[in-house]
Amino acid sequence: MPTQRRWLPRHAASVGLVILVACLWLIAPTRAFPGFWALLPVLATLAILLAPPDDPVRAWLGRRPLVFIGQISYPLYLWHWPLLSLGTLFYGASLSPLQRLGLLAASLCLAWWTSLWIERPLRYGGAARLKVSLLVGVMVLQAWGALWIYRQHGWPQREFLQRNIPLGSGDLPPSQATIERKCPSTPAGFECWRNLAPTLHGVVMGDSKGKALFEGLMRATDGREGWIYLGGNARDGAPVPRAGGTSLLHQAAFAQALKTLETLPEAKTVVVAVALRTIYGLSRDDSLHELEAFDAAQLAQVQTEFTEGLRQLLRPDRRVWILVDNPTFPHPPRCLGRQTGWAALDALKAPPPADCSISLETHLARTRVYRELLDHAQRTLDPQGRQLRIFDSTPLLCSGTRCDMTRDGVYLYDFTDHVSAYGGRWVARGLLEAMRSSP
Repeated sequence: MPTQRRWLPRHAASVGLVILVACLWLIAPTRAFPGFWALLPVLATLAILLAPPDDPVRAWLGRRPLVFIGQISYPLYLWHWPLLSLGTLFYGASLSPLQRLGLLAASLCLAWWTSLWIERPLRYGGAARLKVSLLVGVMVLQAWGALWIYRQHGWPQREFLQRNIPLGSGDLPPSQATIERKCPSTPAGFECWRNLAPTLHGVVMGDSKGKALFEGLMRATDGREGWIYLGGNARDGAPVPRAGGTSLLHQAAFAQALKTLETLPEAKTVVVAVALRTIYGLSRDDSLHELEAFDAAQLAQVQTEFTEGLRQLLRPDRRVWILVDNPTFPHPPRCLGRQTGWAALDALKAPPPADCSISLETHLARTRVYRELLDHAQRTLDPQGRQLRIFDSTPLLCSGTRCDMTRDGVYLYDFTDHVSAYGGRWVARGLLEAMRSSP
């Protein structure tokens, strides 16, 4: 490697080091990574590698503690991820800083041991053919074991799974075989899906809650009933029935959805499935407490815009159903049972958050304002409930006086306030039954 690179700007290595450190904050879960953001740490590392040997940054990186980290970096990379993953599975979705430091320390120790007793003996010394043969044999055994576990669907006979309900218990076979992306013209960012049934039965309109209901309908009917899903979260928001007010978010999307419905005169049923948090503009999936900060004027504005939006959606020849939003829980991994059967290890596990199971009374109290909104819209627009119907899935998702994330050993939810495929099919079946029995 040449000692001088005149084309490299002076202090490029120092700038690269600063950028590498800044990447710890600049690259966040909200960034598209890997992607163009990956160029930032790659170019910064390249600037350091191309620096001449007498560069101060290279001299600083040549210190023995840092060289030691570099020597064990690959086994450290191999160890840190499974340890963090297992720690997250055991302790919950969010590890504390102390827990992360403990797992990092364990990774360092295991990486040093691996480098000393496995990596170096394999890389150096004699018996190269024997080592290669052993490594190939180990890889074949690993591949066979992975294939066997895959065919067993995750080794369900494990004692751990007998003690705990797996998070994926609410998964069902995909419904994509009954769906095609064939819909009227919609703007960029909108999703529009239609199943393969020849006759259109109805339209599901909304945000991600609407998509979950649409997929539930596909599973509940095996794709035999014609349904369209129209919605998603585009640049202008989701097609939430809000109109006639000063808040522009969602109104353009809703107006476009109305135009699309005009091209579907055969759709006599429209189901509005929108998250409570979307209607009120809450910041997160689990932030129902923010409703307490709404004053009377803000609540009245939402009520007026929502009612006006439904008024524009209703027609004499169209029946509109509103799906009441489901109970909200913490992120399911935080509520997972992780009992190992070892008393000493289980004692380290903190109890799940209290909100993993709530009383029906608590759920109704938290959503009182939202339910009053729906009740006001129906009393204002259709006192007889003939064209505007409300379907509440709460009795399906809650049992007696309790609302839980699981039922009969199956998860009804898969992330925050979204139902799982199993829960979505359950809700869809209830909705279809209500539609068939309504006059």
